[in-house]
Parts: sequence; C-alpha cells; structure tokens
Amino acid sequence: MIRVFDNAIPNQVCEDIIKFTSSFEEINPDTSQRSFTGNNTLDRTKLSLFDSPNKRFLTTLLDNDNPFMTEVMESVSARLGKFLSELELSAKVLELVLDMPPEFEEWKIKKYPPGGFFSLHVDAYAYTNDNSIPIDAKGTVVPGEWQMYDSDLDRWTYHNRFIGIFIYLNTIEGSGETVFYDGPHVSQTGKALTVPAKQGTMVMFDFIDNPIHEGKPVVDDNKWFLGSYFHVRGWRDV
Repeated sequence: MIRVFDNAIPNQVCEDIIKFTSSFEEINPDTSQRSFTGNNTLDRTKLSLFDSPNKRFLTTLLDNDNPFMTEVMESVSARLGKFLSELELSAKVLELVLDMPPEFEEWKIKKYPPGGFFSLHVDAYAYTNDNSIPIDAKGTVVPGEWQMYDSDLDRWTYHNRFIGIFIYLNTIEGSGETVFYDGPHVSQTGKALTVPAKQGTMVMFDFIDNPIHEGKPVVDDNKWFLGSYFHVRGWRDV
C-alpha cells in the first residue's frame, strides 16, 4: 500500500531543514562509510556523496531528537496510525506493532543535485531458502540476518523495516519524481504511482508489498528529501 499526504509538513519547517543542511561541506567519503542502523559512520556535519552507476546523491543524518524533528514527528505519528489501520495485518504482526515501542531509523537527508537520481531498487529484502540475493530483484537473505551489506551490489539489506516514510522538502518542477511500480522484479514492472517532488508532501509505503521504486533524474535544481523507516522487529518471522 502507498499513501500520499499533501501539505503534511509546514513549508517553513522544510525550509529550516534545508537551510540547516545546505551549509554542510560536501565530501566524497571512503567506500567503507556506509549508512546502516546501529553503527552509522556517516559524518553528521557533512554531506557525503554516493555516486555509482545506479545512484547519485549526497546524504547526511538528522538525529531523531533534533529540534527540527519535533513537528515532523508529530505529523508522521498522526499519519502513521491511520496508515497502519488501513493495512491488512495478521493477528501476530498486529500484536508486534501494538506491543513494541515505536522505533524509527535515524532520519536521512538527501540532496539530489542536477543529474542526481536513484535507479530502480527496493529498500528491504525478504528471506531466501538458497542464500541467494538476485541482482536488482526483490531479493532475499538468510533468516536471522536482518541487516547485511552486499559489496558486489553496493547495498544494505534491512529486515525490520516495516513502513517507509519519504518527505519532500522543496518543489521541483518537471523532474525528480519518485515512481513506484508493481511487479516482482525490475524487469517485470508496471507503473503504479508517480509522486512529484512537492514541498511538504509525505509518502508512506509498507514492506509487505515492498514496492520497487526509483528517483527520476533532477534537471535544473537541487532536490531535498527527508526519509526514515518505521521498524517492527521480527515481523518477518511470525
């Protein structure tokens, strides 16, 4: 399920986050500097460049307790409850959601400069029986390995991610859209939903469906984006 919430974040909050981050030095970090929950080595005072054949953007982290996040989290919490109520959850998964305290990954700010993009991908992976991770597929990992880095594919696999949350901090006209697709593999996709980069818009999607998506190239301006993931530990195991 994918839901789009227009005007979810006040424009001034979006502008304040951009202003705060735009003064950061831009660096090209060592490839060992990868972002993952629990041991994050990204420099929180700099914008680190991620540049590979399948993506190009700069990113940094915003702590969940950062003053900028107070109003953001209030808006997210209100909409997250509604989103969860619309999902068709099994009784065991619903019990996990209700019993565990809310857990969010650290918020990640991304700056897509002109030419910046993120090609077709998914943000989490399911389990496999043969220990394989298909290239550019809705891949899988070994049960119990909720988080793993695949150096060949240049990606982390996350398994507690349950809800994705994307927030657009500025408006980009005519480029930089996020496109969500239906289908089990990037070679077998049908377009499902295109979300323009519009200031204050919030998108939520679940990892039961785990939609393939891409960030279209930005043409003329910097696209600023804020994202995180709501975790439910063990939901794949019940």
